[in-house]
Amino acid sequence: MKHRFPIVLLMIFVCSVTSVAAVAWRQVVTERFQIIYEPRDEQVAIQIASFADEVYDSLAPMFGAGAPGRIPVVINGRNPESNGFFLPNPYTVVLYVASPYERFLGQRTPDWLRSLLTHELTHYLHLSTPRGIFGALSRVFGPSVSMLDIPLIPSWWTEGLAVWSETENYAGGRGDDPMFSLYWQAPLAQQRMWGIGQGGYSASSKYPLGRQYPTGYLMVDHLVRTYGAETLMEIDRSFRVFPFGGMKLAFRRTLGKDTSTVFSDALSFQLMRMTPSLLSVPAGDVFAEDSEGSRFLPVRTDRGLVGLVSHPSRYGKIVLYASDGSSSELAEIPYLSNLHSFSVSGDGSTAVVVRLHDGTDMSVVPVLSSYAVDLWAIDLDTGRERRILSDVAMFQPALNADGTWLVAVEAVEDRWRLVRVDLASGERAVLYEDERGSVLQPTVSPDGRRVAYVLNIDGTSSLRLLDLVEGGAKTLVSASTAALGRPVFADADTVLFSSDLGGRYGVYRVSVPDSMDWTDGTEVEQVVGDPVGALAAIPFGDGYLYETAVSSGRALRTFAGVSNVIEWPEDGDPVLSAVPSPDADSSRIQFASSRYVDIPRLLFWTPIPMMDASAHMAPGVVAAFTSVLRRHSVVVEAGWSVNDAVPLFNADWAYRQGLLSLGAGVKVNTEGKYSVNAHSAYASIGSTLFTHHGLRGLSRGAVFLELKGDWVPSAETGYGTANLQYGHAWMRYAPPAAYFGSDLVQVIAGTMLNATFAEGVDWFDGVLPYGTMEFRKRLSDRNDILALRLSAVAVFPMGTSDASPYLLPEGAPGANGWSLPMASDIKARLSLGWKLPVGLDAPVPYGGIGGAGVEFGASTSAYRLTDGSYAWEQDVYVWSRISAEIVLGSLEGLRPSVTLLYGACTGKFAVSFDLGIGELLSSVHGGSNSPR
Repeated sequence: MKHRFPIVLLMIFVCSVTSVAAVAWRQVVTERFQIIYEPRDEQVAIQIASFADEVYDSLAPMFGAGAPGRIPVVINGRNPESNGFFLPNPYTVVLYVASPYERFLGQRTPDWLRSLLTHELTHYLHLSTPRGIFGALSRVFGPSVSMLDIPLIPSWWTEGLAVWSETENYAGGRGDDPMFSLYWQAPLAQQRMWGIGQGGYSASSKYPLGRQYPTGYLMVDHLVRTYGAETLMEIDRSFRVFPFGGMKLAFRRTLGKDTSTVFSDALSFQLMRMTPSLLSVPAGDVFAEDSEGSRFLPVRTDRGLVGLVSHPSRYGKIVLYASDGSSSELAEIPYLSNLHSFSVSGDGSTAVVVRLHDGTDMSVVPVLSSYAVDLWAIDLDTGRERRILSDVAMFQPALNADGTWLVAVEAVEDRWRLVRVDLASGERAVLYEDERGSVLQPTVSPDGRRVAYVLNIDGTSSLRLLDLVEGGAKTLVSASTAALGRPVFADADTVLFSSDLGGRYGVYRVSVPDSMDWTDGTEVEQVVGDPVGALAAIPFGDGYLYETAVSSGRALRTFAGVSNVIEWPEDGDPVLSAVPSPDADSSRIQFASSRYVDIPRLLFWTPIPMMDASAHMAPGVVAAFTSVLRRHSVVVEAGWSVNDAVPLFNADWAYRQGLLSLGAGVKVNTEGKYSVNAHSAYASIGSTLFTHHGLRGLSRGAVFLELKGDWVPSAETGYGTANLQYGHAWMRYAPPAAYFGSDLVQVIAGTMLNATFAEGVDWFDGVLPYGTMEFRKRLSDRNDILALRLSAVAVFPMGTSDASPYLLPEGAPGANGWSLPMASDIKARLSLGWKLPVGLDAPVPYGGIGGAGVEFGASTSAYRLTDGSYAWEQDVYVWSRISAEIVLGSLEGLRPSVTLLYGACTGKFAVSFDLGIGELLSSVHGGSNSPR
């Protein structure tokens, strides 16, 4: 029976997986693709299947065939935002298929799903096709080995190829979108352009956050225009042959120029194209101070101009502008990146904010991010906040004059519709929807009678008017492929809107007829222009106040105004045409649906020396497996101990489903807890019990249970440990540049139970309760943090036990020499620290540093000795830590650090290093949350 202890322990926890309420995922298979989806997303999965092979055939000749086998494409229909990702380990394409409410994929895309797949499939084919050194090794050691050069490829190269591909292979890509061009045109016009090294990564404190996209497109577009499209893969092949030389060496080999020179040539060409445009339109006068961050177009209210100001290092602010551009703060809100998440009532008393947060759906798998939207109202007189709606798919609110109701766009199937929401009750009513396309960016007339909105159908945009009194909707500005948006009522009879007609954004004016029975089109006038572009405007004095792009984000300018009557394109500009959707019935017959089983796939295997129980090197191999949905991860190690003449075996399994995570593992003939050549097993279960999202922060509670067992055959003795832990935290949302996060209050409490299983031995060995209270406070707009932490651990032994080896000073290398030499049954540690972000934006070989920080702290400990007396450690340990957020190629999230520890009284000194990859490892291997 004793020999079966580890096996029984594993069986209990592995079988518990069957009790998890998991969604039965489905799949449709084409010649090239395996499209994986939840039953709710079958229609869009079949739609993608209808053209996926065609997209593959258009890309494969240039970018390669990709990894062997069908390409897994995972559909995410839960997220209200549209997006896509290429993921390695295993190679997977993930598509967020909600219709884009901001049309970031390009304003004129007739079929945005095709454009999205084109972009992500380019990544897949480019990065997963075995090439060069690592490609050759992958044919032996597994498909993921070919991705080892990804940290060496600058992300501007991967993203530039994908943006160019979506533009070249399908109409309406971002390369043809003037809004996308603003990311680089504004800093180029202001002589604040970043270098090619900085273009390979995002720095949290610098705009734009995604600068690798415009950098890459400028480079790739210049290469194609100057040297031809075939040059792209010549450079890529040269790089893959010897990736350690970086992209600079590949450019020199192929072109005789390095990347900096080519980027300079690309910018010179673009500036030459821009110069006539910059000189043809006078710039407006500065209204509000230009600073890092964005000042979005304010709303005219009875109390004055009320606007939104965002900053990467600070919280967002709702401000009241004076006529000279100075401002005073009305309310502080979480960081908001765009005006479409914000609205103010006409009387200036109420603001509405859309807050996007992570969802808590149990059926979501790790590969998918589930987000939800809350709608909040803020009383600008009292500062009181109130949640109007929770967990909705709703954006772009627009309040009426007295702040009693609003209109917004709500996701339905593959489009957005117009809804009305009562602020007092939260009741919703559908005002308008069109099955052919999406309603976007609504605005309410000052008298509350009419709603102007943009209707986007198959990549064409029109300006429409809905009359809430007479009923019915009519077209104010006819549909064309010219981007059209940001409508604003200048008064009850006039609507201002922006458009990129002519290749540069300007603001236009159109009159609103008195009744809804008109038949002829209305006259369109351009009223505001800017050398870079005017994105939206409101009347101001005798002219206009408008929003424009600058190198730091968005800024406000004033303009006297012009009046140029233009000829607006007629309905259905034929330059771009929609791709017809497949007939649903025939598609279902052509693409049979079947159940998808999420089985782990081989990532890699490699020979690796293992360490046997006698601390001798032993030959062995390691293999890693992960499933496409990332629910299952398995790592297996096997070897042979030459010294002990026994086999060695380690295996770890991790499972994640929604809020639940499971883990299990076994070790055979390895070093156990108390002896060598022991067998051990562990199993763990953890779950987030609840998450409550507020406007400014969230609170969360989670529980974790881990069981461990060791069996020593030579002694016929087993050892068991149970660790139960609960954690509760409240944290404030942090701005993007907050390197160390923001305010936090956290409590963690748990207990460990130790037992021994042997004949003649009392099984109960001791209980060890522990706990930590942590407090962090953001001190200023510099985002420095004051951190206070109190931790305690106690032991209640049946035999000899000691609390002093726990809760060592931060950065201590181990218990030896750092714990009190006398036995204690209670130990408490107090730590006080100061965390200071350092705004870095510096290229390094193969990547860049997007942020860094310095920490200073001190800690000391107190004990209760086993004789009942109390003692102080009689030393104060001071420590400092330097860390940096490093991007290597397309690999993000690395935060290596070095910690220096010094005992002020004893003179003890230690240095410790952390590569910052612990979270990556813990997602594959099981771990313990016992006291440290």
